[in-house]
Amino acid sequence: MAKTIIKNMMIDPIEMTCECCGSVFTYNYEDIVKHTYRDFFGTERTTRMVSCPVCKHDNELGTILVHKEEK
Repeated sequence: MAKTIIKNMMIDPIEMTCECCGSVFTYNYEDIVKHTYRDFFGTERTTRMVSCPVCKHDNELGTILVHKEEK
């Protein structure tokens, strides 16, 4: 059985409402920015964000737990 692509989110725009100013805009995968940081407990996290083109607020798409060190 062959795989069939129904919707390719890497090409099609995704609609988002800014949590700060309420503007509605579209973005695609090229607009997503990743920030990796280590918190106080030594856990490394990666946060994915999209900047609003109106107010420049970073709208968080989600945080991914990357690595947790054992003490």
